[in-house]
Parts: sequence; structure tokens; C-alpha cells
Amino acid sequence: MKGNRIAVRLPAQDNPLVIDDQYYVRSILVCDGQPLDTQERRVYLWIDVGERAMGDSPVLTYCQLECVPGIWIEEAFNRLPMEPDIPGVCVPRELQAGCLRLVVSVCFLATGGDPLMEIEVLSRK
Repeated sequence: MKGNRIAVRLPAQDNPLVIDDQYYVRSILVCDGQPLDTQERRVYLWIDVGERAMGDSPVLTYCQLECVPGIWIEEAFNRLPMEPDIPGVCVPRELQAGCLRLVVSVCFLATGGDPLMEIEVLSRK
């Protein structure tokens, strides 16, 4: 995969993205790319909730968005089938949606000169 990538790291304390009071979202890696089986561009969210596999390597779950012009971000998120859960930890769809909202917010904040941000958020009207 080639394209843009960002990583969002979250704190251990006061973290609202928690699963069963045991696991919490530690980080979210966002990247875009094109799967081998299609010409459609996609955005992937790789979510680290602290689960470990053999050799102490992290086990990541992911969700994906199909990049289709003219549809809402949440519609793109719900358009593709949900990926199976990682062994040992069930990552609820609501938690994945929370990660998506966080990533979108970070992207809007990072691009403060975006006209959409000025019109929708900063306008006095």
C-alpha cells in the first residue's frame, strides 16, 4: 500500500475508548491504499487495544472505508462488511466508529485552513 499515513496515540488514563474495563485503544494507524482485488481506493484504521500474540507481538484489528465520491464518511464506514474480531478480544463496532470519529476530528484540526472547517465550525452565522 502506498499513500498517506497518520498515527493517533491515546493515553492509558482517562481514555474513553475502553473494552470491558480491561483493554483500551492505545493507538490508531490510518493509511490509505488500494486492495489487490479491486480498483477502489480505501482508508484503513488499524486499532491497537493492547492484545498480544506469540512472541509478544501486537494483535491489531482493522476497519476500512471505501472511498466513493459523494457519500458521507459514516456511510463509507458502514458500506463494507465488518471484519472478523481478533482472537481473544471483541472490538465492538461502536468502538471502531468512535476511533473513526476521533481520526476525522484530528484530521480536521490538523488542516486548520480547510474552508469546510471555517464554514461549519468557526462561522458566527
